[in-house]
Amino acid sequence: MMIYRLPLMQDGNKNINLFFPRSHCVQCSEAIRPKNLIPIFSFLLQKGECDACKEPISLMYPLNELLHLLVGLLLYFILGLNAQLFIAYLVFFSFFILFILDYKYFLLPFWLNLGMVLVGFVAIGMYETFTIPSFGFNQLYISLGGLFVGFFTLWFINTLYKVIRGIDGIGGGDFILLSSIGSLVGIFALPFVLLLGSLSALVIYILKGKSTSNEIPLGSGFVMGFLLYCFLQYFELLQNYMVY
Repeated sequence: MMIYRLPLMQDGNKNINLFFPRSHCVQCSEAIRPKNLIPIFSFLLQKGECDACKEPISLMYPLNELLHLLVGLLLYFILGLNAQLFIAYLVFFSFFILFILDYKYFLLPFWLNLGMVLVGFVAIGMYETFTIPSFGFNQLYISLGGLFVGFFTLWFINTLYKVIRGIDGIGGGDFILLSSIGSLVGIFALPFVLLLGSLSALVIYILKGKSTSNEIPLGSGFVMGFLLYCFLQYFELLQNYMVY
């Protein structure tokens, strides 16, 4: 719903927001009945088509629901049923939206980006949802350092580019996104995430096809870099646990 509506809201559509109108078929605009809002099952019961207009429902809907289910179960297996599970899923949920929006529309909503910064502080400072390399320093300070370094690294690169070329080379949303990731991984892990994210952005750009746009979805790459970092960190910790 957010992926569909946020670009329309960004374009100034006054007839839609995150609360109104009710969930509806994007083909015929018919309101979706409650029984057809059950994730995965409703798609199967409707045989993949709208009850009203019989137009096929995009496979992206059930695949999206299935992905979130699997990630939720994985996080439950790792973290258990607690506040950390809620925060970790909120991080995935938000980054998933940002990934798709940047990939499809080069859109990184300011308020969603900024919200991830706040989530980062709560995740690290209060609940220690993510274990970040701190080398003996207070994790909250390391998180704060990651926020500032993440923002000003891209700001500095963009400033140099603008001096040389006279135009912006990096969108402002990317600054805030990397700063929010920095608040989650800390200042010491940020260079590694930046490397993984930059490489991921190039791969996405190549796979997407240059004919669609000359822009690189840097935000999507940073999200992939963050997820890859979490994946590698988890299995490194699991390996250490098994050895010792």
